[in-house]
Amino acid sequence: MINQKVYDALKELARTESIFTYRQLNEKCNLGLDWSGDSDRNKIGEILGDISKEEVKNGRPMISVLVNNAMTTMPGDGFFKLAEELEIKKPEESDVEFRAKEVKRVFTYWRDK
Repeated sequence: MINQKVYDALKELARTESIFTYRQLNEKCNLGLDWSGDSDRNKIGEILGDISKEEVKNGRPMISVLVNNAMTTMPGDGFFKLAEELEIKKPEESDVEFRAKEVKRVFTYWRDK
């Protein structure tokens, strides 16, 4: 079961062609996560991973690409590992290339929805 509040926030980001940091998503959705420990960082990864799995299963792009680390301006490593597991990201494709392509796919898919 996906976190509907987070999914709705991601769809809003996609429709407005916006990107959030993990912290911004946490605050918008009132998740109450604390970034000082691995536990909550893993929890947000699981929430976003579940949403991305569901999106791919339904023929949509990985909408969680819209949530990035504030320092790197990229999704976390778990995003790219999941993309490879789901066979969306080619092994020879760089993370930067894949992220750019997937952001474009997300914005295009959700533009008129």
